[in-house]
Amino acid sequence: RRRKDTSLVASDRSVRGTHAGFHATSGDAPIAFVTENAPGHAVLLNYRLNDSVQELDRLLQDWLENAGATKRIPEPLFELGDFSGEVAAFGFSDADIYGFLRDPGGKASSERVHLTVEPDRHAYDVLSGKHYGPGSKVTFKMMPGEAALLCSLPYEVTRVVVAAPQLVGRGRRLHLRAEIKTRGTLPSGHIVHVALTDPDGTPLHHYAQVLDCPGGRCETYLPLALNDAPGTYTVTVRDVLTGTIGEARVLVR
Repeated sequence: RRRKDTSLVASDRSVRGTHAGFHATSGDAPIAFVTENAPGHAVLLNYRLNDSVQELDRLLQDWLENAGATKRIPEPLFELGDFSGEVAAFGFSDADIYGFLRDPGGKASSERVHLTVEPDRHAYDVLSGKHYGPGSKVTFKMMPGEAALLCSLPYEVTRVVVAAPQLVGRGRRLHLRAEIKTRGTLPSGHIVHVALTDPDGTPLHHYAQVLDCPGGRCETYLPLALNDAPGTYTVTVRDVLTGTIGEARVLVR
């Protein structure tokens, strides 16, 4: 692929590639390294994203598409008005995901983004889990530096069901199954975050997992330690696309 040369971005000139080739430069400094000798692509950007220019944006989009990380999604039905910030659109399975980032250096007052949900889709505030039905009007109010994420799906996610044993011994595997329940059509691909909380309510971050859920179903296990405190633990599974949460309680002895 032909290398691009642009002097419009600032980069760290001390960065050098060992096993990665570079596809873009700023003067004599590489600003985009790519490794293509494994499934997918690994891309290191040696510049700040807010310094990006059109040529580099096109290169980044090309890498993402070649790696299968994006898909063409419909034009979003939002009105930005006088919104000062950045807007990005992504696709994952049947989901259309829109991100909004308010300029941190903007005026110290809230700005709004208005969006109308398509008549045959359901939308979710990814951060809060709030559901918006077909045809709903959505408004995000953001202060400087704040972000918002909206996910649009062709079906409604009603709940997340978590199956776990009632009792498990310390030092044993805690087996889990999660299923995303929907209304309208069967679910497509989802991503879930699994978390475990001890009897005192303290999150045990070393047990956290992120799982791919094709068809809305997945299973895993948590390898409990012999010195974990006995008591009732809480397993929380959160659907990343919609913010919908399911829980199960397990007695550890």
